[in-house]
Amino acid sequence: MNNHYKFFAFSSFREVAVNFTKIIFAWWVITISSISELSRLMTISLTILILLTPILAPLSSRFLLNRALSVACFIVAVGYAGYGISAYLYQEVNSPFLLASIVLAASGMAIVLPLSNAVLASLENIDASSAVRTSRSISSGLSIVAPIAAGVLLTISIDIGMALACFFMLIASIFALSLKIKGGAPSPKRNIKFSSIYKEWGRQQKNSFRIKWEIATERGYLIIACAVQFILAGMLSIVIPFEIKDTYKATGFELGLSEALVAGGMFLSATWLLPKINKWISKYYISSLGLMIGSLGLLVCSISNVIYIFYIGLFLFGLGFSIYGMNGVAHRLKAFPKNLRVSLSAFDITASRLAMLFGLIIAPILIDFFGSNMVVGFYSTVSILLSFLLLRVTGWKDLMESTNEELDEYYGKLIPNIK
Repeated sequence: MNNHYKFFAFSSFREVAVNFTKIIFAWWVITISSISELSRLMTISLTILILLTPILAPLSSRFLLNRALSVACFIVAVGYAGYGISAYLYQEVNSPFLLASIVLAASGMAIVLPLSNAVLASLENIDASSAVRTSRSISSGLSIVAPIAAGVLLTISIDIGMALACFFMLIASIFALSLKIKGGAPSPKRNIKFSSIYKEWGRQQKNSFRIKWEIATERGYLIIACAVQFILAGMLSIVIPFEIKDTYKATGFELGLSEALVAGGMFLSATWLLPKINKWISKYYISSLGLMIGSLGLLVCSISNVIYIFYIGLFLFGLGFSIYGMNGVAHRLKAFPKNLRVSLSAFDITASRLAMLFGLIIAPILIDFFGSNMVVGFYSTVSILLSFLLLRVTGWKDLMESTNEELDEYYGKLIPNIK
């Protein structure tokens, strides 16, 4: 099978597994417990990701990327199996077995996401920009089907749903192992000293921090990206399940449909709208335009008192935030120095997860004090402010208007002594 198709198959099975788990696990928790318990468990998972990603991801890059990614997916699959067993045997959210499964799945995901980005930028005969767009298109398309399928499975059996999530992640592990990487990293020698491993890890972290701190573009973008993740975490993980269950008194199927509509907006932007906008408008403006569209979607959700209008708002929300993210991700991945792509991706993901953690903790508190509609209105206001702030980020215009050749290790040229 062509290397392109192997990576997209890997991305597809991983995406379906993650979407199944997110919908089924969230509905199970809020059904047998509460939205506060869901927030608590997701906070535990995110905390583990935040602590382990900057350590495990750079260390795993010392191995062949495809092998490390395959092992990480297998670990996540075992954790997902634990979720299903917990739901079947214990039927309560505080069992030690469930907490152990959360730790295991989160530990694997601490490696999967940064390595996936590094693998994407290192695949043989694949352009990073088109690969990001195609990968997002496929994952967004599957994100339409997977939540609806998860909603249907919720009416049949939570256990079957979690078993399928485990199975799909195992298939993703197999495809990851089959990927062909440019150069790759040699397997470490058996007699290598741990002191040298952590010395190398420390060097990567220092250089990653230098790029984030010394390059104004990265510094400004990181602040805005964290604010966006704060909104996404609160909206997708807390507000939408709360609205479906408590405001609209709907079922797990409607929750799946809501997530599918968000993904539907993302799919439309990736497959049709963004390629056209890229031809009409400078990429410098496109991410800000996406945030404006997302803000409009959130505004519609905040004033809605009918579930069908809420659905329209979710579609616009997904459409806009997808437009915001795609060009920026592709350009920045290409601009990273090749030897620091894993550690820089890990840095980005860790910072984003800190913002997500804050969003997960704050969202239930804000809902209790102000109500869900006021919270969504707040998210809409923040989004429109971010759209204008992004245009003011130093160097953002130069980065987004650079050609593919100019982008190659763009940041390494700005700080020549980065090694």
